[in-house]
Amino acid sequence: MVSDKSFASVIRANVALLRLSGVVSYRNGKIRRTNWQNILSAISYGCLFAYASLYTYEFVLHTIHLDIWMESFAMILSLVGGQARFTLVLLFRGRFQRLLTICEELWTTLNATEKRCVCDYVKSTKRLTYYYLFGCAFTIFFYAIASLFMGQHDDSSNATTRTLPYACPVQVHRTPYYEIMYTLQLSSMINVGLTCAATDTVGPVLILTVCGHFKVLNSRIMSLSDRVYSKSSSPIAVESLEIIHGVSKNRAKSDLKACVHYHQTVLEFCKEVEKLTSSIFLMQLLGSTYNVSLVGFKLAGDDPDKFKYATQLSIAIIQLFLCNWPADVLLTESQDVARAMYFTSWYRFPYQLRRSLSIITMRAQKSAQLTAGSIVPLSLQTFASMVSSAASFFTMIRSMN
Repeated sequence: MVSDKSFASVIRANVALLRLSGVVSYRNGKIRRTNWQNILSAISYGCLFAYASLYTYEFVLHTIHLDIWMESFAMILSLVGGQARFTLVLLFRGRFQRLLTICEELWTTLNATEKRCVCDYVKSTKRLTYYYLFGCAFTIFFYAIASLFMGQHDDSSNATTRTLPYACPVQVHRTPYYEIMYTLQLSSMINVGLTCAATDTVGPVLILTVCGHFKVLNSRIMSLSDRVYSKSSSPIAVESLEIIHGVSKNRAKSDLKACVHYHQTVLEFCKEVEKLTSSIFLMQLLGSTYNVSLVGFKLAGDDPDKFKYATQLSIAIIQLFLCNWPADVLLTESQDVARAMYFTSWYRFPYQLRRSLSIITMRAQKSAQLTAGSIVPLSLQTFASMVSSAASFFTMIRSMN
């Protein structure tokens, strides 16, 4: 039953990723700081830092041709961008833990129907997380398997030497050193993929949770009309009629006050989410846009192995979508509060309640808009604009080749 679940169990996939990356230790509805959490965060950060440094070193010393430059720079953007976003999440993990606590507290105030409404929005995040994980896993294992069948030809010995799937500071070809390094690279790159997935889905989890609460608020507002007394056709004594009317009026005031408090809480939550995700989304937006251009350049080239970059392209597009689609849903749901107010039977309310509803409607018309770096408003329109910009940048690069 949904009513018996905690909020942590609803987002268990994202919580598991955050535990593995050392961001939170979240059990039994409580958040704890443990030594294991610090160890896991150090391992995740170390893997990201190592690969970012290795590809930067390879880019500076071993890049000659434009297509090699593009490939190396695309990997650097992915790894350095992932490291920067993970650094921000680690720096502000206390704030994120507080937001998780608020989510748990809001979850306990909902009834079973309202919890199912929030779950419907969170399920979208779960699906996006699985798509992201599948893209990362497919990319990692594709590179790992491809390296087993591809090698560098040595003209002096007329033999083909084995190559490692990812950048390595030393050349390793002999057994068992090659197998050891291969296993280390594969396991560390899996850690990198899980860390990036945990970092990039933090924002969507919080945003779509807020969307669920806005939906609950809209349903509560629409049910306000049922709390207001309407004249009955059956004969009732005047004294009883006045008592019923007074009780109904007080109940409507109480329900409206609860809706106002709920609305203010959700809006404050949106502000905290904006503070936490603004810089993360800016890095993700810029890095993914340029990666779409660079990887698109490789796909359009004459490289026989160009199709292995299709997975990188899909990950970059998913990252762009993760930035913009949840924010677009939040924009729509926050605007629907004013619409829900309008479609209540406000004309049956007492004068004082009608005046309060007017004030709430005016406030609700200012939608909850998330931004990237307090500069770029996030929406599906921005997603289309970024894809268009990536195509323009790709065309410019093609003309330079």
